[in-house]
Amino acid sequence: MVKKMILALDANATVRTDPVTRLVEVETSLSGEQMAIALQKTGFLPNDL
Repeated sequence: MVKKMILALDANATVRTDPVTRLVEVETSLSGEQMAIALQKTGFLPNDL
């Protein structure tokens, strides 16, 4: 769900997810603020942007 949302905003983003730790690492051209807003809209709390 998060990966799909990020790629919808930035098709060139690199998204790595770890289901065990529930961490997502993203390389994107989006700003930290843009990422935080998008994550909050999907119900997630952004940490360490």
